[in-house]
Amino acid sequence: MPETAGATTCVTGPATDEFSAHLAEILNGQWLGYQTFSAQTAVLHDGFMTALNASSPVINAAIRTLLDC
Repeated sequence: MPETAGATTCVTGPATDEFSAHLAEILNGQWLGYQTFSAQTAVLHDGFMTALNASSPVINAAIRTLLDC
């Protein structure tokens, strides 16, 4: 049934409740997907930084060699 609150008309009832439940389900799925993506990104970042830190002496030596030429 439509309800009027000031200049806004709100629709309530079973269809609205069902829509709200579906919307909550979709948003919850999106949030869980985001959390999974964030965790995967953190793992990739840690791996990249580990590799970068391990290779930095080689990179520094190569730069010094190039600058000395």
